Amino acid sequence: MDVRELGQLSQNQEFHHWWIRTRFVHLEAALARAAAESPRGLSVLEMGSGTGQNLRYLRQESPLAHRIVGLVGVEPQFDASRIPTPWLRPDDQILKAPPETGWEGRFDLLVAMDVLEHLEMDGKALEEWSRWVRPGGLVFITVPAFSGLWSRHDEKLGHYRRYTRSALETLARTAGLRTERTRYLFSHAFPAVFVLRKLARRLGRPRRAGTAVSTDLRPAPRLLNLALTGLGRLEAWLGGNPWVGTSVMGVFQKPGGSSHA
Repeated sequence: MDVRELGQLSQNQEFHHWWIRTRFVHLEAALARAAAESPRGLSVLEMGSGTGQNLRYLRQESPLAHRIVGLVGVEPQFDASRIPTPWLRPDDQILKAPPETGWEGRFDLLVAMDVLEHLEMDGKALEEWSRWVRPGGLVFITVPAFSGLWSRHDEKLGHYRRYTRSALETLARTAGLRTERTRYLFSHAFPAVFVLRKLARRLGRPRRAGTAVSTDLRPAPRLLNLALTGLGRLEAWLGGNPWVGTSVMGVFQKPGGSSHA
């Protein structure tokens, strides 16, 4: 979750939200792929850690947590007084900025979940990040899908764009990465999201300067949350959707190692 969304959900509500839980399934698959590429302990970096829920999952719930020997997050807006992290180990870190040197070829897996859309120079950022991944290491990315779904949610969070699979693949290729797999996620939510955002765009009034607008990440009733979590897991089991969804997921490899596509 973006730090700007603090207060919309509690830490535990966020951790168990259907949208977040579905993303964990895909994060775990990327971690398993990285583990298959490397027999040694895994060094993992997350760019744009937000409120730290992905890092929390990797430490608390991942079946491969014991393989992670280094866990680093980068979040410019991180505030330890507002975001407790008791699950971090002594050697884990959440930094506000990466160091100027010392990260080249260090990480087995780089995670950037809903980060690139916040960056005006997304290609330059991804090229820089890829330098920190070892040859044969992986980059796992999620971004919002389809410009037709653009809404106040994107504006509130400071997005520059939404992506298609081909756009993300082109961006990764320009950054020197090889595409292992891309898919759309949350295809089951796409029809409702498309209709609601079109209606909101047609019926909504322009937001006055200075007024607050909440984002789309909100608590869901328990049964609905369970149902949507189940649909997300089913979609992940089926391998994602090649045609439609509200997010794009990509796994990319830095050349120099073996591929398990």
